[in-house]
Amino acid sequence: MFKKILILSPHADDEILGCGGFISKYSKKNYHISVLILTNANKGAPEIYSTKKIEQIRNESKLANKFIGTRKLFFENLPALNLTSYPIYKISNLINKYIAHINPEIVLI
Repeated sequence: MFKKILILSPHADDEILGCGGFISKYSKKNYHISVLILTNANKGAPEIYSTKKIEQIRNESKLANKFIGTRKLFFENLPALNLTSYPIYKISNLINKYIAHINPEIVLI
């Protein structure tokens, strides 16, 4: 039986930089690893990150996660640059939705 793990990543690439070694190691041990990327850098500052640039970043994230063994990759659209002023209950509700869906035994942030 495999364990289910959920990794919460504020931004695309945080999961690779912070947990990439963990993901690679445990995916090879048949752990079911899901990654949730919470923000979209285009939200709140489209002048910095265009829709096209976000699409490119997310495609690169998909490739990197596939390479290291992530089984499921989810993207949400919370405002990256304004996350500190975003209602915490909305962030919690969003995370709770994924926890209920995935039912992980381990959660990493």
